[in-house]
Amino acid sequence: MKVSKLITIFWFSLSLSLTFAGIAQVFGSETTQILPKASYNPQTSYINVLEPIIIDSNEDFVQLEKDYEWCTGDGTEKNPYIIDDIHINAKEFNRTCMNIENTDVYFIIQNSRFENSMRNDIDGFYSSGICLMDVSNGKIINNNLSYNFHGIYISHCLDCEVLDNTFLNHHNISKGKAIMLFNGFNNYIARNDITNHYDGICAWNSVNNTIHQNTITNTLHNPETGLYFVDCNETTISENSLIGENGTYSAIEDIGGENNLFFNNVGFSSKGKSKGISLTNSHNNVIMGNVLIVLKYDTLISISYIFLYAGIIGICIGFVFFSFEKRFKTIKPLSNLSIV
Repeated sequence: MKVSKLITIFWFSLSLSLTFAGIAQVFGSETTQILPKASYNPQTSYINVLEPIIIDSNEDFVQLEKDYEWCTGDGTEKNPYIIDDIHINAKEFNRTCMNIENTDVYFIIQNSRFENSMRNDIDGFYSSGICLMDVSNGKIINNNLSYNFHGIYISHCLDCEVLDNTFLNHHNISKGKAIMLFNGFNNYIARNDITNHYDGICAWNSVNNTIHQNTITNTLHNPETGLYFVDCNETTISENSLIGENGTYSAIEDIGGENNLFFNNVGFSSKGKSKGISLTNSHNNVIMGNVLIVLKYDTLISISYIFLYAGIIGICIGFVFFSFEKRFKTIKPLSNLSIV
């Protein structure tokens, strides 16, 4: 058989009616609302250079608005507190730039810079550019977060949004994440630009969150994962761009997740033992329309490589799923892939 006949891309496509019927069966009839891009202009300089800030109650926001011109609003949905145009440098003193806890007022942090927070305990909870704990109704929009252990750490939060931010790190020794979500519900993380973090976006024990149109680039030695989920359910992961180089890298990894949607993500990984999408002990998920390219030392090119371990995929639609051998002598089929 000629080589050209061996290199064949199998693309499975079902009708639109089956596609939407499958999604509705897994996720219900409601669709995810995709918010428009923010209109804020990026900042290159900041008027207000501050020391790290701690907000521990709604009352702290009230006092902040009274004392400083860079905080405005009254905390209502129509007139949220807006913290704008500030610059906080933690100066590597093992502290978080801005820490907000125990609030349910509406607030926006925008057009600001948070940098140089370092790890100060084994979990690194309070070593972030911005840390939200037990918070609802917060928005973090169009900020620069550079050289922090975690860029943004979000714990026990609901109805929060992280939009249009830029994250930059320069090493992965600390194994920090650009965005860490823990025990979150109904949060929306979209259009963030993430460069050189050990993990791009990581979520644990979270439900009904949306991860949409983020760009994650990692050129570090031995990065781990672009998008990493553990015990997360009813999560929409859509239209993200994931680029990884060097070491063992997975564009998307899900462990113990149920009823998640992986839709229209694009990934590229080069060098090392890389995987496109890795699912372990995950059930009733939908993988649809993803394009994932993996370049390896031992394989010339692998397109849309899915690794499954004790996992069940409910529906797999429109997916290329095999790898080319280096010399194009054989095609490696994937095993344990269930298409319903």
